[in-house]
Amino acid sequence: DVDGWILNSFAGRLFEVDRDAEAARTLYLPERGAVYLWFSAAESAQPFPLPLEPFGRHTFADGGKVEAWRIPRQIVAETRNVPSDKGITLIDAHFDGALRPGETAYLFLSFRVDALLPERVNWLLAPFAHVYDAEGRRILIADGAVTPGWAWRLGDLQRKRLALSLPDSAQPPFRVEIGLYDGVHQLSAHFQRGEAWLPSLPIEPP
Repeated sequence: DVDGWILNSFAGRLFEVDRDAEAARTLYLPERGAVYLWFSAAESAQPFPLPLEPFGRHTFADGGKVEAWRIPRQIVAETRNVPSDKGITLIDAHFDGALRPGETAYLFLSFRVDALLPERVNWLLAPFAHVYDAEGRRILIADGAVTPGWAWRLGDLQRKRLALSLPDSAQPPFRVEIGLYDGVHQLSAHFQRGEAWLPSLPIEPP
């Protein structure tokens, strides 16, 4: 973990620095793009799979390393446009593979911050996915990383990764519902679907 002022000092100028301890489950993509500096021990793999290569790397004497990744917003395909009552819009949802009993698939959700509501500073909204089996029973609840409302910036994209590990006994076909929920304040984001505003949205699995 590195304080922002240290990076500012090295660069010789002031710029905004976010500390992200949940890089395996979330990425932040500002409107003008971003550079991720990833500090890790020697044996650690890059936590968030990206179709990119680092443009800079330094290895320390103990094998620890720091890598620099330039993250363009284009890695998020805007396949949807589902606004919510919290100023955040779902713009993409996709799986990295099929849902199968006894296996883990990953669900990627991308959101865009379209409005900064004053009350957001207290929000602790995290993505969730509920998986239902062929008989309509909920067999899995998966949660993603929280992005606190005070850290939202207008135009930011938030790309979330949720692990869906199905039990061996799960019976397909499966149904998936997703949303955003703040368990501390018992608060849901309601997304627009037609004329209704719903606390969860159906996502068709492959």
